Formats: sequence, C-alpha cells, structure tokens
Amino acid sequence: MNNPWKSNVEREVKMTITPAIAEEMLKYEILGNRETRRHTDTIAVAMVNDDFVYMADPIRFVSDGRMVDGGNRLRAIIKSDTTQEVLIAMGLKESIIPYLNHGSLNRDGGDVLQIMTTMSHELATIVGPMIPRISGYKHNNKQYRSDRINPAKIVDMYMSDKNIKLAAEAIIPIYRKGSSPLPKGVAAFLYYEMAKKTGKDEVSDFMTKLMTGVGITTSDSPILRLREKLDKARRGLLKWKMHEKIEVTINIWNITRSKGLRRVTKTGLSPELGREELLKIQ
Repeated sequence: MNNPWKSNVEREVKMTITPAIAEEMLKYEILGNRETRRHTDTIAVAMVNDDFVYMADPIRFVSDGRMVDGGNRLRAIIKSDTTQEVLIAMGLKESIIPYLNHGSLNRDGGDVLQIMTTMSHELATIVGPMIPRISGYKHNNKQYRSDRINPAKIVDMYMSDKNIKLAAEAIIPIYRKGSSPLPKGVAAFLYYEMAKKTGKDEVSDFMTKLMTGVGITTSDSPILRLREKLDKARRGLLKWKMHEKIEVTINIWNITRSKGLRRVTKTGLSPELGREELLKIQ
C-alpha cells in the first residue's frame, strides 16, 4: 500500500479533513497509540458546536509515513461528522516519539521543546523548567517563583531570547563536574539572571564553586556555607522551599561581589551584612 504521508523532508501543509479522509489517515497511526475517549469526546463536541479552534499544533507523521500524533483529533472529526481545517506535519524525526507519547495533556515544556525544535534532550530538561522561573521572576513581584505557563509560551520565550540557551548551555559542563545542591533548571535560571549584570566568567566561577565545591577557598566561606545549607535542604535536613533557596543564593551572590547592594526580606538579610555575618545564616 502506497503511503502518501512519507517524506524525507520536514514540511507542513494546511489541509481540509473530512471524516472519510480522517479514517484513511488513522490507518497509518503508530501501533500502541491509544484513544483518550474523554479527550476525543470533548473535541468532537467543540467541532459540532463550531467551537473547535484551528491551532498550529499539527497532525504529525515521521519520515516513514507513520502517524505519531493527532489521532484523537481525527477520531473527533469522524465522531462529530464534520469537516475541519488542520495542519499536517510530515518528515519528522523518529526521536520525537517518546515525548509525544506523554500525551498532550501531560507534556511539559521540555517535551514540547524537543518536539518543536532541534534541541537535545539534555538541553531541553534544563530549559523546560528554567523558563517558567524566568516568567515568574518577571511577573510575580520578583519573588523567584515559577509561573504556570503554556508549553507553547515556553517555546516562544526560548526562540525570542538567545540568552536562555546560552545560560542553559553554560550550566551543562558545570553540572557534569560533580553533584549539585540545586536542580539544573534552577541553576540555569540563576545563571541567566546573574549574567545580566556582570561578566559571564564571574558568574561561571560562582556557579562552579556553588554547584560542585570545586575551587572554593577560605575567602569563599559564604559560598561554602551556602553550599552546605543547600545540601542539607536537598537531603531534607533543612526546610527551605525552592524560592527561598533561590532568594538566599541571589543574596549571597550580591553580597559577596558587591557587599550587599540588594535586599530580599524573606531571607532576613540586609544591605549592611558582610562576609562574617553570612556565616550565621540558619
């Protein structure tokens, strides 16, 4: 049987899909894909009520012509007996299949980045959780919390801000040097914010010492003390929420490089604190 969805080149086309065409397309659906009946029913109702919105999320085919995403939408077209405009993507790389199989409702930002960009798995696992923190920092009174944002917005932010990728790439070699008391996505967020106001070499030096312990000297005692505290929190011996870990880290960074130009009230630190006082943080 000739497969019309085979393509050696990645391309997208907009098509009008009737129930009959949808039935033919489903013949090429990858084995193991299961119908989410409730999701199909919801889409079908929207189609019947003319509320289904055409979106840029396509029906996806890998290069050998197998359909790997979009089955529920096609089944909804059949169930609603309607004709819909959809986007078809062909010639996609097979490596996206594991991330599509999470299901559209369960995909996180890292999954979407790997589906919609050429980003590696290692980089996506950093950028995915990093971007919501950047968004939260910008919009939530600078309390370093993570925003709940649509995965599509994560892709948009990544594509529009090259410094996000640069920060994430800078964290990868640092993280490989040893165990870290902070998740990679949080460390990349910190690098991104710090690098806005100073040289990247200075930030890399600070983050290497904090994340790996490599290169810490007696003059770096505040960083050593912070690393010890973060490690205790990681092991559950100290009750610090993630945004509190970030706040303290930002304070240590600012105080050690500029003797306290910034104050974050939740940590109890003030601009007058010096190196010795930082050792007393509980």
